[in-house]
Amino acid sequence: VIHGARVSLVVSVSAVTIGLVVGGTIGTAVGYVRGRSERVVMAIVDVIAAFPALILLLAVLAFIGRSLTIISLLIGALSIPIYTRVARANTLSIAQREFVHAAHTLGAKRSRILFREILPNVVPPVAAFALVAMGLVIVVEGSLALLGLSVPPPDPTWGGMIANGKPHLEEAAHVALVPSAAMFLTVLSLNFVGDVLRRSLDVRDANL
Repeated sequence: VIHGARVSLVVSVSAVTIGLVVGGTIGTAVGYVRGRSERVVMAIVDVIAAFPALILLLAVLAFIGRSLTIISLLIGALSIPIYTRVARANTLSIAQREFVHAAHTLGAKRSRILFREILPNVVPPVAAFALVAMGLVIVVEGSLALLGLSVPPPDPTWGGMIANGKPHLEEAAHVALVPSAAMFLTVLSLNFVGDVLRRSLDVRDANL
């Protein structure tokens, strides 16, 4: 079970990092620049998000093969639109704050405002969302393993262990239940930590 956690955690961390860096950067940039570039980027994001992500993931994996790198890259790429939307929404909110208007009034360059004023305030809530998303990625990887489309044997994964234990539920239920419990507790912990972090970073104007 411990060795099988390696694949699930590597996929979740890698995919979340890709989505967070690429999607967060795009969302922050277009949320601050606005204008035509924002409309074009968000239209592309909406088109990508319109495709059923799991079906597209299954089709691509069946076509190009499956490995730890490919699975991480694909899940990370499919999560970029989500992070773009989250980062853009936070950027739009922060761009209306008084300290940003004050920086504009004092003549600060747009690049300085973006990197010194907006970005440090966008990263924490997006990072809190990323922790919750890690749990979702672990579930997705487990679903792929149950369908036989995750990392091929002999590398163990939680989803693969659950799939192998299904025929033996009557005589040896622990084979499937132990990795199921490990996955459940990991996802629950990530959701709990992400939710606590989000609440702690949710600064209300009334508290200022």
